[in-house]
Amino acid sequence: MYRCSGCGAGMRYDISSQKMKCDYCGYSCTVDSHLQLQKEAMRDDYEVTLFSCPQCGGVIRSTDNAAADFCSYCGASVVLEGQLVNEKKPAYIIPFSRTKEECKKVFKHRANRAWCVPNAYKNPEKLEKFTGIYMPYWVYDVNQHAEPTLQGIRSAGIYNEYCNLNFKINRNYKWISYDAASGYSDDLSDVISDYDSKEIKEFRVGYLSGFYADSPDVKEVTYLEDAALVSCDMTLAAAKEKYKNIIFEEVFDPISTFNAKVENAKMALFPVWFLTWRDKDRVSYAVVNGQTLNTAADFPVSLSKFLIFSFLLAIPFAVLFCYIPSIPPKITLWIFLLVGIWAMLQNNSIAMVYINRESHMMDKGLLLSTESGWKQWKSDQKKKKAREKKKAEHAERKRKKEIEKSSKTLNAADKQEDSPGCLSIFILIIVLPCIISFITFCIFDSLSKSYTSDDLFMILVQRVTPVLAIILAVVMPIKIFWKAARKKLLRTIFLDTLFLSGTVAAASVILLERPVKDVFYYIGSLTVFAGILVGYLAIFQRFNLSCSRPIPDYHMRGNR
Repeated sequence: MYRCSGCGAGMRYDISSQKMKCDYCGYSCTVDSHLQLQKEAMRDDYEVTLFSCPQCGGVIRSTDNAAADFCSYCGASVVLEGQLVNEKKPAYIIPFSRTKEECKKVFKHRANRAWCVPNAYKNPEKLEKFTGIYMPYWVYDVNQHAEPTLQGIRSAGIYNEYCNLNFKINRNYKWISYDAASGYSDDLSDVISDYDSKEIKEFRVGYLSGFYADSPDVKEVTYLEDAALVSCDMTLAAAKEKYKNIIFEEVFDPISTFNAKVENAKMALFPVWFLTWRDKDRVSYAVVNGQTLNTAADFPVSLSKFLIFSFLLAIPFAVLFCYIPSIPPKITLWIFLLVGIWAMLQNNSIAMVYINRESHMMDKGLLLSTESGWKQWKSDQKKKKAREKKKAEHAERKRKKEIEKSSKTLNAADKQEDSPGCLSIFILIIVLPCIISFITFCIFDSLSKSYTSDDLFMILVQRVTPVLAIILAVVMPIKIFWKAARKKLLRTIFLDTLFLSGTVAAASVILLERPVKDVFYYIGSLTVFAGILVGYLAIFQRFNLSCSRPIPDYHMRGNR
């Protein structure tokens, strides 16, 4: 604690005045002019109190001796255990420049726009628990000195031609930053990482007075390659901006191409307003940038509000259907089948997000904090490099073939990406089954018959849609099974997926068989409806799980 030179009371860093301030007598001074801080500025370490949570093992630091009564990691309302230690100083710090009141105002505006958010996330008393925490970041300086040759396609009138561009690169990139705390999720830190590097200052202990600081536990080597790749992306973006008439081909191994080298890696503390919600064995976080007020939050959906919204949305459709003539049973089953296909696609999308979240695939710092995570990351990197090498060889062979056909017009748009794009996937998943089904119907029914518009519509209902549904009902569970089995999440994700796909496949078989009695179509409609209901309840639950995280256990990874 830093004493006031006027009355001897404790001083804190005041955000509004950007000075050290005494709340008792009102005396204020700059951080650099405080006598006690001037003496500590000459040391390489500083005295700090480590507060550790007895439940999750999370550790935060503070220059004050007042006991903390709330854990920002697990949300537990417990008195944290404190001990005085000396720690090495970080190199830099960005002081808080936005107050808690500004933070709460921005967050409330964000929460009010998402009206399906539970009321607990808008509780004014809860918002008072926003805590100012300096989060540790690794900041990297990357230099590029190279003379690469980039390949591209240049538009020359109605023709396109290959070209090679020689560059002389001499660039220095500073302050490329990545969070250095495994408990601070990358998906949150990336959203609010728009810090202004102009405000970076040399570290002074006084800036911590009145705030907390997280403990770094991610090694600097973790993000060396990422920092180099970011610098390469910025260089390539600058080249594209300068030569707008050229479509650059993909650069394989950009780090070697641009000779990107990380020259410096230092620790810095960046300001974050932090808030935690706890629900049984899950926690949700909200973070607000203490400099720019950029906000990121884990917002789940309230079931009651979701059902009310669904009921209100269903009213106009119910009124509309009252004025529509009776719908044939086949068309009824077909409509339910379309909704079932859409539910399967949504279930697949949410399932992938949930699997990636639970397995920490999108959080490199947390993934590499365990031995199993290191092994998994190395394995994935090896496969990734093999794919990139194969892709580069394929691109080079294709380029040589195109150059040999220089007399023909080159299509520059087709050269931007060698891997299958959205159009290719659409053709593979949607168009191809439709064409096969149409041809099959024509062969087996009659090649000589001239079809009317009603006939073509029934082909869509009885052939195309069921075949497409069966394909998806087989492919989607296999994909989810493969992903979930590797991450040991089968019990929580696979049964509802299998039930939804099974009901859709059963209804598709009914449409393909074309039974005479209408009761079969109604049974199929009820079957799909049951699958859709179970599927959407699972999607809802999985979405909320994706908006929360397991309670961290830092005891498993040692003392942070």
